[in-house]
Amino acid sequence: MRTGFSDLDFLHLEEPKLILLSSRPGMGKSTLALNIATNVVLEQENLMMMFNLESSKESILKKIASSQLMKKVEELQTEEEVIRKLEDKLYIEEGIEFRKVKRICSKISKRVLNDGVKFVLIDYMDLLEETEEVVLESLKELVESLKITILILSNLSRKIEERMDHRPLLTDFRNQKMIEKNVDSVLFLYRDDYYYQDKNKDIAEVIVAKSAENEGKTIKLACLFEYHKFVDFH
Repeated sequence: MRTGFSDLDFLHLEEPKLILLSSRPGMGKSTLALNIATNVVLEQENLMMMFNLESSKESILKKIASSQLMKKVEELQTEEEVIRKLEDKLYIEEGIEFRKVKRICSKISKRVLNDGVKFVLIDYMDLLEETEEVVLESLKELVESLKITILILSNLSRKIEERMDHRPLLTDFRNQKMIEKNVDSVLFLYRDDYYYQDKNKDIAEVIVAKSAENEGKTIKLACLFEYHKFVDFH
C-alpha cells in the first residue's frame, strides 16, 4: 500500500505495523493522515476503516473530496462522485462509544475478519479514556494477531515550545521507552510557519523519529490547506 507521497513509501503500509504520527495541535496531522488514507482507498482500492473522535462522517468525506478535486469545501456538491466511491470503501466510525480502546479493537477485528480491512486510522489517541500504555499495547497486539497496519495520531505537549528549536524529539514523550517498545514507526509533523509567520510558509517537515528505514530523515511536503491537502515538495 502506497502513502501517496514518494518519500514516505518506505513505511511499506502493506506490512503489519503500528505507526504513530504526532505533533503539536494545528500542525495538520489529521490532514496528512486523511491524505494517506485516501490514497490507500481510492488509488489502490483497499478497504480501510477510520475512527474519528472529533469530526462527523460528513465533514471527513467533504475534506477528502476537497483534497481530491482541489475544491474548497464550500464549493463541493453532495453528489460528487468521489464521495460516492469513498462510502463504499471507507468505513468511518464516530461517537463517544469509541473512546474505549477495547471497543475499537473489537470493531476492527470484525471488519478485518468479515470485510478484509487492512489499514486503520485512529484520530486521535488523546481522546481515548485509557492511558497511552494501555492503548498502544492493545493496538500492537491487534496488529500482530490480525496482520494489519494501524496509524494512530497524538498531540505533543507544550514543553516543545520551551526550546529554541521547536522540532519534536522522542524525548518529548512522557513515556518514551513504552512508545519505542510498542510502536514500529514514529513520525513527527512540524511547520516553521506555525511559530514564525514569515518563515518557510506552506512547507511542512515529516521527521522520521523511529523506523526500520530512514530513521533520522526529514521529508518536506508542501501544504495546500485550503484544499485539505499535502503534496510532495519539489
